[in-house]
Amino acid sequence: MSKNTESDCFPGSAQEATSVSCVPEFSQDTPRFTEVAPGIHVLVVDDQDAVRELTRETVGVIFPNAKIHEGADGLHAAQTVDEMARVFRDRYTVVISDQMMPILTGMDLYARIRQTPGMEQTPFVLTSGYMPDDHKQAVEGASGTDPRFKFVRKPFVPGELIHAIEQVTGIKF
Repeated sequence: MSKNTESDCFPGSAQEATSVSCVPEFSQDTPRFTEVAPGIHVLVVDDQDAVRELTRETVGVIFPNAKIHEGADGLHAAQTVDEMARVFRDRYTVVISDQMMPILTGMDLYARIRQTPGMEQTPFVLTSGYMPDDHKQAVEGASGTDPRFKFVRKPFVPGELIHAIEQVTGIKF
């Protein structure tokens, strides 16, 4: 795995400006989860395009054949979750969401997923660079009681996100 620092791999960094990839490299011998279990669905939600792109690229490395659904706000993502449960009768392999977004926060989305029949156990990774105190309490509560929930502070490097995905899904990459 590459040894990039947070400043090297966060949107707006010098590395991003020079188009050097911040996504960890894997050899051809790296086992892929999709070889064992096809049908991977990942929901990536962030109101910042650059962060959503970095997250999508990272997910694409570990789940190369995944269907990646995206949302720029929590409300759109919640509608996508509802559609996934109702139409496809399936759940996401993992949801990765920013906390501070317009209309519906990441924790609101998390609560909605936990209340959606068939989606209650969906692994969830929450990211944020800023969080008001009242939001921190909800995140700490979920972190302490839900093994399928993990918080990752922004800015993050792809390896931190991958580690969180491993923890909530139980899949080792």
